[in-house]
Amino acid sequence: MDQGAFPMWKGLFDWSMKYQDGTKPPGSLRPEDFTPERRAWLSEALQSYMMDFAVRMKEIKEVLEESSELSNDSADEAESKLEKQEQLLEELMDIVSSLDHARDLHKIGGLPPLLSLLSCAHPSLRWRSAEVVATCCANNPPVQLWFGEGGVLPPLLKLALDEDATCRSKALLALSAFVRHSAPSMKAFRAAGGLATVTHMCMDVDSRVQRKAMTLLQYIISRDRSSASTEATSLGVIPMAVAVLNNVTLPGEASVSEELQDGVVDNDGNGDGVGSDQRQAALLLLVELSKHAQTWKEVKEVSGIQKVLQRIIRRHSTLSVEDQEAEQEEKDLADLLLQALEGNEPPQLTDTAAENDDVTDESTMASRSDSDPRSKAAANGSLTSGYKYVAHESCTLSSNTGALVACPKVDKI
Repeated sequence: MDQGAFPMWKGLFDWSMKYQDGTKPPGSLRPEDFTPERRAWLSEALQSYMMDFAVRMKEIKEVLEESSELSNDSADEAESKLEKQEQLLEELMDIVSSLDHARDLHKIGGLPPLLSLLSCAHPSLRWRSAEVVATCCANNPPVQLWFGEGGVLPPLLKLALDEDATCRSKALLALSAFVRHSAPSMKAFRAAGGLATVTHMCMDVDSRVQRKAMTLLQYIISRDRSSASTEATSLGVIPMAVAVLNNVTLPGEASVSEELQDGVVDNDGNGDGVGSDQRQAALLLLVELSKHAQTWKEVKEVSGIQKVLQRIIRRHSTLSVEDQEAEQEEKDLADLLLQALEGNEPPQLTDTAAENDDVTDESTMASRSDSDPRSKAAANGSLTSGYKYVAHESCTLSSNTGALVACPKVDKI
């Protein structure tokens, strides 16, 4: 910590110790001893420690705006400026994890600098800017609306096709936060061709991006199953998802079933490296597609799909007890999908997936809610302080019916 930033901190500590070190009996400090001068000193010391986040966000905004201007900096100066911008974006992301501060960022004109950085030359600034956008939009309807009106969608969709995998991953994070629980944002996303972009990303060469894209696509389809599922299916999402599931080899097997090889893309190329999380995302997507009659039929008609699901279930039984517990969700989803495809008509599955969702990063992004009355104070247009909210959800199935009760939404994003 920069001691120069808090010049009175040591004095405050010394003063506290003087009256709390046991050298005087309790109550020996009389009210009349606390003079106006001492009160003023203590107040100044405490204020020097507290930060006005609205002022700090304005300072960060101004620096980011200045840094985006063309300059003839030397290599060392450019590197120093880049590092400073990265640090400021990380600080800003921490500040706007509060609902109110996220709204305040818009009110002080903080979106334009972020839009500029989303398209800048440095990947480290592009993905950090996307992460700030995601943090601002998460469970924050006013910000989702304001950012949409401010033009955040086109640069995010462009970033989703970036050559840098981290940029693509953070673009998905921001897009997910932008569309969740917001009908206007979802409508704009669909109109801009967002579903095609996300479906394309389901075939990404980077397994992390592919998994996150499948999770987001599953949510989008859950909001508009008839239209979105048909469009995604026409773009080839079913064989892609099945290819992920097909990357399972049982002990003693040299290779997976050959029945699914024709027309199926193996994004890993060697059949290795597909983890349980990625298979869970593919299973959730296929379960969602199976809730609509037409796409249920297309999933059911994939040659060998039931054998692949049975292989996943058998593989689970070969794991250690600890690994079985860790991958129980994958096995349950495989059971659920197999049950759905063995029937003669689409199953009537519990539809809570469209109602319960959050957005988190691998390191767990803060998920916020307007249910706390204190967070509603920002709606009056004033700059106010806010709070962080953290929530976690996991996919669960009913122990009685086996129905899907709740699913992870973008908890992998």
